[in-house]
Amino acid sequence: MKKSTMVEPLGIISGALPMPSATEEFRRSWRVVLVTMVGTCLGVTGLSWYSYGVFFHPLSREFGWSQSAISAWFTFAGVGQMVIAPFTGRLADRFGVRPVVLVSIPLFALALASVSLIGNSLWMLYLAALAVGCVGPGTGVLTYSRAVNSWFDAGRGTALGLMASGIGFATIFGPRLLQSIISAWGWRAAFLFLAVTALVALPMMFLFLNERRETGGRISPVPGTGYTLREARGGAVLWIMGMACFLYGLCGGGWVHLVPFLSSNGMSPVEAATYAGMLGITSLLGRIVTGFIIDRLHAPFVCAAVFLAEAVAFAALGLFQMHYALGAIAVIGFALGSEINCIGYCIARYFGLKSYSEIFGLLVVTIGGLGGALGPVAFGFLRDVTDAYGTSYLTSAGFAVGAAALFVVVGRQPFLPTVSSIENPSDSARTAEKTRSCPSP
Repeated sequence: MKKSTMVEPLGIISGALPMPSATEEFRRSWRVVLVTMVGTCLGVTGLSWYSYGVFFHPLSREFGWSQSAISAWFTFAGVGQMVIAPFTGRLADRFGVRPVVLVSIPLFALALASVSLIGNSLWMLYLAALAVGCVGPGTGVLTYSRAVNSWFDAGRGTALGLMASGIGFATIFGPRLLQSIISAWGWRAAFLFLAVTALVALPMMFLFLNERRETGGRISPVPGTGYTLREARGGAVLWIMGMACFLYGLCGGGWVHLVPFLSSNGMSPVEAATYAGMLGITSLLGRIVTGFIIDRLHAPFVCAAVFLAEAVAFAALGLFQMHYALGAIAVIGFALGSEINCIGYCIARYFGLKSYSEIFGLLVVTIGGLGGALGPVAFGFLRDVTDAYGTSYLTSAGFAVGAAALFVVVGRQPFLPTVSSIENPSDSARTAEKTRSCPSP
């Protein structure tokens, strides 16, 4: 990795006070954590994404479409995100997250509302999905995690976990709530409801969302330090993490098809949606617990352990179907909750915040999104071909094992030096020299 143009990731100020503790960081910045929690709940990574499974049966009944055809929603939404996310990330890195979010939320709401107008054409559904994907990245973790990372260092993992817990709340209440709306007023009303709820976050972001752009009187994380995307592309860590994100994205078919899987095993749609809500409860737990853990243990290894546990859960569904379904769903939800915490944390620690959103967009939204786009379709195809879910879930388990192995490899590389590792300002020169002499990630 090239070092010549990198801004040193230290943020040292002569005579500065010690690094603030996690408690001090939360006392100073709790509003940012709260509003980003709401944003992740109502944005592209929350309610609309994790509740889409409840639309499978209504759309199939009305139009006669297959499960694999309906699940291609994720393919087209993923394509939109893959194309736009790096550009959105670059804008957030350059101009800040607040203006990007304030523009993205209304466009995202309009795209969701447009789904209610589709007719008897799959391509209308896919076009709407593409629109949701194109305008969605600015309403998700790509932008909100940058704001949180800029305010936290000692408590960064915990803060990211609390931010992402909004996705957990969406997964807990979303499927059952959307199923109730569909039962009462139909699936078109449910998409209009998603559009209205997306707008709820807008005034909160206008009033309270901001990111830290100066150090003040203390040694603090500086959003302008670290690697550019061009510099990061020269090292192996970026591409190993990208492959891990791709493999984990392919696992997405396992949870996307969870409601149809449960329904095919004798559950009513309401019961299946309630079971799927377990994903939200355990993902909420996963986000908070792993956020706390990665502030204390090496994050890549934590991520690898979680992915292995998820592989076991997928294998249990493939081999034993409903016998261990509740426990398997709990583990899958915990893993879903841990993913964003660990990957976002690793991006900030390995590459800094200079081009954080752009790198996040490339790894998680573009490369990981490609896996997420292909995974549900491949899962549905295997299910349609075999007329059973066993092979599909075992395939998802294999992808999770591969992602875990790659994060073990990533974990052998050192993080960038952090300001909390510097005991006094006179150490800065020695640490900078050590950074230059280390092998490229």
